[in-house]
Amino acid sequence: MRLFVAIPLASGIVDELASLCARLRPQAGELRWSTPETWHITLVFLGESTMEQYRCIAAGLGQLQCPALPIHLEEPGIFERAGVFHVGIGLNPTLLSLQQGVQTAAQTCGFRVEARRYQPHITLARTRNPLSLRKLQALPQIRPAFSSFVAHEFRIYESFLGPAGARHEIRDRFPLGGQA
Repeated sequence: MRLFVAIPLASGIVDELASLCARLRPQAGELRWSTPETWHITLVFLGESTMEQYRCIAAGLGQLQCPALPIHLEEPGIFERAGVFHVGIGLNPTLLSLQQGVQTAAQTCGFRVEARRYQPHITLARTRNPLSLRKLQALPQIRPAFSSFVAHEFRIYESFLGPAGARHEIRDRFPLGGQA
């Protein structure tokens, strides 16, 4: 199983991002656009997992206590080295605390987690051509004002890779409760 833990997006946010992508696609060059069904905010990528690791992480995540989480989208941007066009997510103490809790649970279950600084984002497109990313970033309509939303759950997803792109299935759900 190829697993990751992520926050799903509110439907209104998906609509806003789909509108942005529809406007940019004709001018974007050779980008591979991700589908709205795959948009999420990754907390921790777990990678290949055994059933034992899955059970362990599900139990650990079930123990996390976190309030409902305000999510604020920022301007689109690029990770040039990775060839990714994305929308940034405002990092707040509640989101960081949840991410660190998920990371600790993952490490307890034997997962190797990334050591680099957490940069929450939503991946909209990928390319191997940095010129396409620079061209896209220079477009004036790339600076929309997005709505915010409150996340009430996070999930374990299983990712299936194929020639047409990734497909994600929900393996487990975990509520976020209380006031942020």
